[in-house]
Amino acid sequence: MFEAQKQTIAELFVRELDNRVCGGEVQRLASTTGGIKLEWSKKLNSTAGRAHWRREGTKMCGEDGTTTTTYIHTASIELAEKVIDNEG
Repeated sequence: MFEAQKQTIAELFVRELDNRVCGGEVQRLASTTGGIKLEWSKKLNSTAGRAHWRREGTKMCGEDGTTTTTYIHTASIELAEKVIDNEG
């Protein structure tokens, strides 16, 4: 039963953290790539988690000679399975 709730608890926590610390900017920037992705790892033993952020730019040349750069942001958080293992 708790395993099903674990993902929801982590997602709510990350959303709340982003809203309070960054004004929701991380979620907004990553929305075009599916938002902040949470991944659980059994391999993380010396840390509770890792955050990954990537920004890729695409340059477009306009007919008037101007260059416009569009950025795509990808955000993910890898959490150790042992971080949340029960409701208590």
